[in-house]
Amino acid sequence: MEHSSVILWGDFAENDGAFLVKLKDDKPILGLCNVRVSIYKGRFGISTIPVSSVLINPMFQKANDLRAWREIIKADNKDITVTPSKVMRRAIEVPLVHILDGLLADSQDCMYKFKATIVDILNKDEPWYFSCKTCHKKVKVIEEAAACTN
Repeated sequence: MEHSSVILWGDFAENDGAFLVKLKDDKPILGLCNVRVSIYKGRFGISTIPVSSVLINPMFQKANDLRAWREIIKADNKDITVTPSKVMRRAIEVPLVHILDGLLADSQDCMYKFKATIVDILNKDEPWYFSCKTCHKKVKVIEEAAACTN
């Protein structure tokens, strides 16, 4: 839910743009295909090209998942305008050793960040793992069934 710029050119600006202006308060979900992606002055941007497709409130699974997520967030009265990246920018930078030693455990509501260098990836071919949907810890998969130790 972080704001990003989408620049509509040509017919997209006239047709889809006019329609989107009317829908902006409804926060429509957009599906964009064959677009140009760029980073200008550190900001991510998207712009249409002549062969682009703009889908407004599409009805496919990823869009439905996004809609459902937005409704859950609204029901919990959470502010979806404060994204994790914005929260992390406000976090206090501390040495990693302070986090590992538990020196910061007393302040539960604070967020901290640290600088680190990745020196090795244990599983370069498959750098992911299956995790529990509740606690997000790694689970063991035995005969297509996952078991969480928690």
